[in-house]
Amino acid sequence: MMLHAPSTCKICKTSRCPAKVLGHWLQNFQMSKQKFSDIGYHYLIGGNGKVYEGRSPSQRGAFAGPNNDGSLGIAFIGNFEERAPNKEALDAAKELLEQAVKQAQLVEGYKLLGHRQVSATKSPGEALYALIQQWPNWSEEM
Repeated sequence: MMLHAPSTCKICKTSRCPAKVLGHWLQNFQMSKQKFSDIGYHYLIGGNGKVYEGRSPSQRGAFAGPNNDGSLGIAFIGNFEERAPNKEALDAAKELLEQAVKQAQLVEGYKLLGHRQVSATKSPGEALYALIQQWPNWSEEM
Protein backbone atom coordinates (compact mmCIF):
# COMPACT_ATOMS: atom_id res chain seq x y z
CA MET A 1 0.00 0.00 0.00
CA MET A 2 1.63 3.24 -1.10
CA LEU A 3 0.64 6.82 -0.45
CA HIS A 4 1.40 9.46 -3.05
CA ALA A 5 0.95 13.16 -3.61
CA PRO A 6 1.42 13.83 -7.32
CA SER A 7 2.80 17.32 -7.87
CA THR A 8 3.02 17.32 -11.67
CA CYS A 9 -0.26 19.19 -12.23
CA LYS A 10 0.40 22.74 -13.43
CA ILE A 11 -3.04 24.02 -12.44
CA CYS A 12 -3.33 22.61 -8.91
CA LYS A 13 -0.77 23.38 -6.25
CA THR A 14 -2.83 23.29 -3.04
CA SER A 15 -4.96 20.82 -1.12
CA ARG A 16 -7.99 22.92 -2.16
CA CYS A 17 -7.57 21.91 -5.80
CA PRO A 18 -10.85 20.75 -7.34
CA ALA A 19 -10.38 16.98 -7.23
CA LYS A 20 -12.31 16.32 -10.42
CA VAL A 21 -10.11 18.80 -12.31
CA LEU A 22 -6.91 17.14 -11.13
CA GLY A 23 -8.31 13.65 -11.57
CA HIS A 24 -9.18 14.28 -15.21
CA TRP A 25 -5.94 16.16 -15.87
CA LEU A 26 -3.85 13.43 -14.26
CA GLN A 27 -5.70 10.66 -16.08
CA ASN A 28 -5.21 12.46 -19.41
CA PHE A 29 -1.52 13.13 -18.65
CA GLN A 30 -0.80 9.54 -17.66
CA MET A 31 -2.65 8.09 -20.62
CA SER A 32 -1.30 10.46 -23.28
CA LYS A 33 2.22 11.25 -22.06
CA GLN A 34 3.10 8.19 -20.00
CA LYS A 35 1.12 5.78 -22.21
CA PHE A 36 -0.73 4.19 -19.28
CA SER A 37 -3.99 2.37 -20.03
CA ASP A 38 -5.74 4.43 -17.33
CA ILE A 39 -4.88 6.67 -14.39
CA GLY A 40 -2.17 4.93 -12.37
CA TYR A 41 -3.65 5.33 -8.88
CA HIS A 42 -6.49 3.28 -7.48
CA TYR A 43 -7.86 6.14 -5.38
CA LEU A 44 -7.44 9.90 -5.11
CA ILE A 45 -8.33 11.91 -2.01
CA GLY A 46 -9.36 15.54 -2.34
CA GLY A 47 -8.80 18.30 0.18
CA ASN A 48 -12.52 18.17 0.97
CA GLY A 49 -12.20 14.55 2.14
CA LYS A 50 -13.92 13.07 -0.90
CA VAL A 51 -12.47 9.82 -2.22
CA TYR A 52 -12.42 9.24 -5.98
CA GLU A 53 -11.84 5.85 -7.54
CA GLY A 54 -9.19 5.87 -10.23
CA ARG A 55 -8.01 2.61 -11.70
CA SER A 56 -10.07 -0.35 -10.53
CA PRO A 57 -8.56 -1.91 -7.40
CA SER A 58 -8.79 -5.28 -9.18
CA GLN A 59 -6.26 -4.04 -11.76
CA ARG A 60 -2.51 -3.66 -11.28
CA GLY A 61 -1.68 -0.04 -10.56
CA ALA A 62 0.89 2.11 -12.37
CA PHE A 63 2.59 4.26 -9.76
CA ALA A 64 5.74 2.52 -8.48
CA GLY A 65 7.30 0.42 -11.24
CA PRO A 66 7.99 -3.17 -10.21
CA ASN A 67 6.45 -2.48 -6.79
CA ASN A 68 2.96 -2.14 -8.26
CA ASP A 69 2.27 -5.86 -7.91
CA GLY A 70 0.09 -6.48 -4.88
CA SER A 71 -0.05 -2.77 -4.03
CA LEU A 72 -2.90 -0.32 -3.67
CA GLY A 73 -2.04 3.22 -4.76
CA ILE A 74 -3.70 6.14 -2.97
CA ALA A 75 -2.87 9.69 -4.04
CA PHE A 76 -3.58 12.74 -1.91
CA ILE A 77 -4.33 15.76 -4.08
CA GLY A 78 -2.01 18.67 -3.40
CA ASN A 79 1.53 19.58 -2.40
CA PHE A 80 2.37 18.36 1.09
CA GLU A 81 6.01 19.32 1.33
CA GLU A 82 5.45 21.94 4.05
CA ARG A 83 1.90 21.32 5.26
CA ALA A 84 0.06 18.03 5.78
CA PRO A 85 -3.39 17.41 4.30
CA ASN A 86 -6.32 18.65 6.35
CA LYS A 87 -8.27 16.53 8.83
CA GLU A 88 -11.01 15.70 6.31
CA ALA A 89 -8.52 14.24 3.84
CA LEU A 90 -6.58 12.35 6.51
CA ASP A 91 -9.75 10.88 8.03
CA ALA A 92 -10.92 9.85 4.55
CA ALA A 93 -7.62 8.05 3.94
CA LYS A 94 -7.83 6.17 7.22
CA GLU A 95 -11.42 5.14 6.50
CA LEU A 96 -10.43 4.09 2.97
CA LEU A 97 -7.67 1.86 4.37
CA GLU A 98 -10.11 0.24 6.81
CA GLN A 99 -12.61 -0.39 4.02
CA ALA A 100 -9.89 -1.76 1.73
CA VAL A 101 -9.05 -4.39 4.36
CA LYS A 102 -12.75 -5.25 4.87
CA GLN A 103 -13.21 -5.61 1.09
CA ALA A 104 -10.03 -7.70 0.71
CA GLN A 105 -8.29 -5.06 -1.41
CA LEU A 106 -5.57 -5.11 1.26
CA VAL A 107 -4.53 -7.91 3.59
CA GLU A 108 -4.96 -7.18 7.28
CA GLY A 109 -1.21 -6.91 7.95
CA TYR A 110 -0.47 -4.74 4.89
CA LYS A 111 2.63 -2.53 4.88
CA LEU A 112 2.10 1.20 4.54
CA LEU A 113 4.80 2.99 2.55
CA GLY A 114 5.37 6.42 1.10
CA HIS A 115 6.13 6.65 -2.62
CA ARG A 116 9.67 7.94 -1.92
CA GLN A 117 10.57 4.63 -0.32
CA VAL A 118 10.40 2.82 -3.66
CA SER A 119 11.03 5.57 -6.23
CA ALA A 120 13.33 8.57 -6.58
CA THR A 121 10.73 11.21 -5.69
CA LYS A 122 9.74 13.60 -2.90
CA SER A 123 6.21 12.20 -2.93
CA PRO A 124 4.14 12.23 -0.78
CA GLY A 125 5.83 15.41 0.52
CA GLU A 126 7.83 15.92 3.70
CA ALA A 127 4.88 16.91 5.92
CA LEU A 128 2.64 14.04 4.84
CA TYR A 129 5.51 11.54 4.95
CA ALA A 130 6.32 12.49 8.55
CA LEU A 131 2.67 12.08 9.50
CA ILE A 132 2.06 8.67 7.92
CA GLN A 133 5.05 7.25 9.77
CA GLN A 134 2.83 7.42 12.87
CA TRP A 135 -0.03 5.45 11.30
CA PRO A 136 -0.74 1.77 11.96
CA ASN A 137 0.92 -0.57 9.46
CA TRP A 138 3.70 1.93 8.70
CA SER A 139 6.77 0.07 7.46
CA GLU A 140 10.37 1.18 6.98
CA GLU A 141 10.79 -1.32 4.14
CA MET A 142 8.87 -3.32 1.57
